[in-house]
Amino acid sequence: MVCTERNIVFSGREKTSFLPEVRSCVKNYFTSLKIEKNATRSLHIKNGLLFFLLGFFYLSLIFGWVAFLPRTFLWVLLGLNQALIAVNLGHDSLHRSYVNSPRVNRLLGFFAYDLIGLSSYVWKQTHNQGHHTFTNISGVDPDINKPGILRLSPYDPFY
Repeated sequence: MVCTERNIVFSGREKTSFLPEVRSCVKNYFTSLKIEKNATRSLHIKNGLLFFLLGFFYLSLIFGWVAFLPRTFLWVLLGLNQALIAVNLGHDSLHRSYVNSPRVNRLLGFFAYDLIGLSSYVWKQTHNQGHHTFTNISGVDPDINKPGILRLSPYDPFY
């Protein structure tokens, strides 16, 4: 069955203990295992390496540091690198979980999305509000409702 927003019903605005209980469990999980709730040093290093590679690929293409044939390959690497930055840094920062500062998270989200031609605003609307409100509900979740090559739900039609 494919759901639509019209037949999905939430409990309303009455106060329940569900959200405070989930937040408490998550906090206890991180505290008991002594896990940092924000990005770790290894994630900072990985993203630093991705930005270094972004600069290297870009400058190599702009200044012609390589011959023409590998240049085409560099364009592909540049695109893949930008996608990795968006998926890794952009996702975490726009979820406000990369660092403690909301302002720094917004700035990092801007660098990871907006400066490469994506929209952090649209991503926050579709992913944070659409996907996290209707997680994995076929026909409603914008992150799995992707016509084309990918079929992310058994309820989606074949294309």
